[in-house]
Amino acid sequence: ETPLSEAKPEIRALVEQLVPQTRPGDFAQAMMDLGATICTPKRPRCMLCPVRADCSAILSGDPERFPVRLPKDDKPLRKGAAFVAERADGAILLRKRPEKGLLGGMTEVP
Repeated sequence: ETPLSEAKPEIRALVEQLVPQTRPGDFAQAMMDLGATICTPKRPRCMLCPVRADCSAILSGDPERFPVRLPKDDKPLRKGAAFVAERADGAILLRKRPEKGLLGGMTEVP
């Protein structure tokens, strides 16, 4: 029931106990394949899962509830102003944004 971001240290400790000393990469790949094909956040296919007997999510009776996600923070409302300077011949004044930062290197109206 712990949100995923807070449960990572606990998950790491459990996984370190499970990972075999020989060919740990194969184990990691198998876990990724399991998560990509069977143990998915939406509509998990628990009946096909080779570890369902030890799965906390299926034992809870509601495996689709996992992983528990924290609610997203509201995005801040940002406002800005731009001014268009046009010459008599129709040319518009533009400036180049700094290379680093938001929209780096792009042109904009001042």
